Amino acid sequence: MSKRLAGISILVADDQMDVVRTLCTSLREAGASLHFVTDGHAALSHVSMWPIDLLIVDLKMPPGEWGGLWLLEQLQNQGQRVPSFVLSGEGWGVREAFRLGAVDYIEKTEAAQDLFSRCAETVDKFQVEALDKAGKELPTPLAYRFARYESTADPDKKLLEGLLAVEEILRFGSIIGLSSTEPVPLRGINRQQISSLSMGTWLDLCIALANIPTADVSFTQFWSWLAPKKSDRDLVRSLVRLRNDIAHGRPPDHTMSALLEHLLRRFTHRALGLWRAELAVPQAMSYNGHSFEATYSSITGLGPPKYGTIRTTKPLTTGHPVLLSPTRQPLSLTPWLVARTDEATGSVRCLQFDGTVRRPGSDNTVPLRYTPTDGHRDDTPTDVPGGGCWGDLEPWAADSG
Repeated sequence: MSKRLAGISILVADDQMDVVRTLCTSLREAGASLHFVTDGHAALSHVSMWPIDLLIVDLKMPPGEWGGLWLLEQLQNQGQRVPSFVLSGEGWGVREAFRLGAVDYIEKTEAAQDLFSRCAETVDKFQVEALDKAGKELPTPLAYRFARYESTADPDKKLLEGLLAVEEILRFGSIIGLSSTEPVPLRGINRQQISSLSMGTWLDLCIALANIPTADVSFTQFWSWLAPKKSDRDLVRSLVRLRNDIAHGRPPDHTMSALLEHLLRRFTHRALGLWRAELAVPQAMSYNGHSFEATYSSITGLGPPKYGTIRTTKPLTTGHPVLLSPTRQPLSLTPWLVARTDEATGSVRCLQFDGTVRRPGSDNTVPLRYTPTDGHRDDTPTDVPGGGCWGDLEPWAADSG
């Protein structure tokens, strides 16, 4: 059997552990990483913390008699879109599971023969669809790169666009990590690296941030969608070397194209299925004596901004990008991500941290350099309103102080 499910993470929720472990033998042999829980509560907790590509759920398990249906309902109510595969022979239960978002089912008596092929087809289908949706549904800094990758036909150019998409994932992950974590010197990141960034340094930043014991879940979850294991990080490291080779004029190594495609499919599948946050820019705010209500522009995809409102116990700064989550307070992304709003059209353009405008030395006022998320580097301003400076960045450098 081929390792068709290599790198795929599958959560199995069933209280008949001995039975289900035997049924899932074919998935393990195909390279899947299997995780087992015996009730809906444990499954819900696992989904909120770890990367999952497919959920296999037995309908009759705790809590209650129909704990599998309870789990599917909780996932639906929370906006989780993990494809769920039901193990059941109960007609009513299966119909109810489909109403709650399940995508397929199989009877346990048939699972030993058909589970591998059905699961593999489901994962393939959802990963392909996710990559197609990425340019429309991911935050704009990521959506731009994925849209370019999907629309490029020339093999050499497509390979480069895929590498740039990986770099954008690393950059955006670093921005979330820097925004959500108290500054500490990052192991292996020196002043020169952090003031003049490359794809390799973005990777090193993500790895160093992930190794901080107090790293926030908003970052660690995002990072797990790309590289939860050492083998994943090794693959990304090899893509960094490939990007450097291309930059130095060497012929592109197309033997990496399939691995790159698989990595991008898996990331987008996880992000669209598990991410409940959105990138937004507050536009106006009011206070009613108890809480703040802010109107915001949602910075998603490549189309015009969508507008919404949010209530929060803390004031937000208009014009400063935040990451909104239904279960947590808004996370400010300033000064690592800044925005400019066109007053005439209402369109919002994001600019993201890309090092410093010059080597800072001991001058903490040296401004940060920014890159537009739409790829137009020719008109990047050197003085960005609301932008940061070396004083914001220096505490992260391991050789500062």
